[in-house]
Amino acid sequence: MSVLIFGVFDMLHPGHVYFINEAKKQGNNLHICLATDEYVKEFKNKNPINNFEKRKETILKMFPDIFIHTGDKTNGDWSIFKNLKPKIIALGYDQVDLHNAILSSNLDLKDTKIIFIEPYLSDIYNTTRLQKLN
Repeated sequence: MSVLIFGVFDMLHPGHVYFINEAKKQGNNLHICLATDEYVKEFKNKNPINNFEKRKETILKMFPDIFIHTGDKTNGDWSIFKNLKPKIIALGYDQVDLHNAILSSNLDLKDTKIIFIEPYLSDIYNTTRLQKLN
């Protein structure tokens, strides 16, 4: 069963690792739609600390058995769904806007379950907070 998650995964931290591990438990093939640098700059109004290739490399060193797909450069293209029909989309606790965007899209997800993964010490392991500490 394929599971899909979305994210930037900049400064990979224990909260990200927990999220990925919990998503992996939901099926036997985990796919990450990894945000492009262009998307991060537009959506978060800042450049990622690590570029796409470095973020991808870091994730694959820890999780060599997962599949990483390049995210859209334009919000709402949903190109990941052209070739992947996941049974589960696992979202992070802070991905409510993404959840709403998926629900309001014209995607055919009638056979796909959307779940939220509970946070892991989000008051400590939060990328925005960690960036401010550096």
